[in-house]
Amino acid sequence: MTGIIFEVIAAFAISIISGLEVANLTLEARQAGKDAGDAKVFAAQIGITNAQLVATNLLLANELLTLAQQMQETANTANETRNLLGDSNTTARLNETKAALVEASKVAADVRSVMTSSNLAAIKITSADRTINSEQEANSSAF
Repeated sequence: MTGIIFEVIAAFAISIISGLEVANLTLEARQAGKDAGDAKVFAAQIGITNAQLVATNLLLANELLTLAQQMQETANTANETRNLLGDSNTTARLNETKAALVEASKVAADVRSVMTSSNLAAIKITSADRTINSEQEANSSAF
């Protein structure tokens, strides 16, 4: 009989131990499920960050192509300018032309100044003539 009691006690102990083990495994499974959910969220965040980086990379690549094209156009313009100004005679002629244009601009300013002064003088003369005419008419009507 003591054997049966030991067997019942042993079965009861095994039942308690297995219940505790099941509870422990259930807790571990829940934690593993939570960790898996966190990993999915983290992976989604990495995916979003990756998409943002790809978009930024594409924008920067486009900007780089635009800048490269502008540099090429600038280089072409510089080469054309060098070709036009290649010999020193052309440069000297351009400098002479520039000096002549500056001088012509000064002369034009002087001419404008003289014309303005002449116009002012003509206006003053016209005004004086009108004043004299008005005075003469006033004097002639007085007689």
